[in-house]
Amino acid sequence: MSSDVSRVLSWREGDTEPIDFQLLDRVDEASPPRPTDLLIVASDVEVRFYAPKSERRWAYTKVNHPNRVSIVDAAKAIVRFVPTAMEFSTKEEPIFMRIVVVRNDGVRVSFPRDADVEIRVLEGY
Repeated sequence: MSSDVSRVLSWREGDTEPIDFQLLDRVDEASPPRPTDLLIVASDVEVRFYAPKSERRWAYTKVNHPNRVSIVDAAKAIVRFVPTAMEFSTKEEPIFMRIVVVRNDGVRVSFPRDADVEIRVLEGY
């Protein structure tokens, strides 16, 4: 599955397929989105989640969870997250997600920048 960090992602409860996200950025409002060069700037990548119903917050990083979070293509800014079968539950739906790139200079940049991604969890019957 692939996403350019759009605003809504549907996910089936129990699915474990890796999810690829392309992190796009703009130089200015008039320019088209372009991939963020993760080769030059990224010292770590975090995938953060928040479930308002249960008030649960959890996160994974490339450094601490290399089997769950990875940079698949740094030049194209593609980040992969591998969920477990129990990662997303309809009981907690909706779940909000964002990806944080930790730059080499320590600055943290969120994607998307203006809102979180909403994950709609579908029942895994």
